[in-house]
Amino acid sequence: EKSKLRRGESEAQLRLAKVYLEQRNHDSAIYFSRLSFDNAKAATNKKKMAYSLHLLALSLDGDGRSDESIETWKGAFGYYADLPDSVQMGNCLEAMAGLYQLTGHIDSSMKSHIRAEMIFRKIGNKWGQLMCFNNIAGVYSFQNQHRRALSNYMKVLELCKEMKRDDALILTYDNLAICYIRLEKLDSAELNVHRAFELLESTG
Repeated sequence: EKSKLRRGESEAQLRLAKVYLEQRNHDSAIYFSRLSFDNAKAATNKKKMAYSLHLLALSLDGDGRSDESIETWKGAFGYYADLPDSVQMGNCLEAMAGLYQLTGHIDSSMKSHIRAEMIFRKIGNKWGQLMCFNNIAGVYSFQNQHRRALSNYMKVLELCKEMKRDDALILTYDNLAICYIRLEKLDSAELNVHRAFELLESTG
């Protein structure tokens, strides 16, 4: 009975945390996420424990507490690994990677992106792979390593075509054009600008 009550309380607190997070009331979102985690832990419900930490990490990030958010994402990753939920494991790593880059830990950011891509590849999640390669390219661009960025945008390009994602393909052509400009390959840059424009026109 007590376990059921704790699960019910955790569920209600999760809903409140989500509402407060959507309202950008981060203090309340943090408070109810922590309450939800405590009740989920008392009920030994790992799924709700993982999601409570997931919401807590998002709330801490929204409140500008990047280091705490990273540590919380690590906790969420551990519970998602126990379930297991590979998609959410990859999502946790991608969230951590973004925060690592934001706080200047570029090597850690890259390692997290690479780990996430490996997870998504293992389960055949092509959209997850696409996002990882896109983010890896972004890190390389940030470091002015434009040839490496280009190589990863090419992987994004292939996945866009394979998945028939014209919206992502347009953005990828734009990113390729920027890379080519920085590499002083203006003919290739112009070609990709035209490809993006033509695709944009054809898709309305």
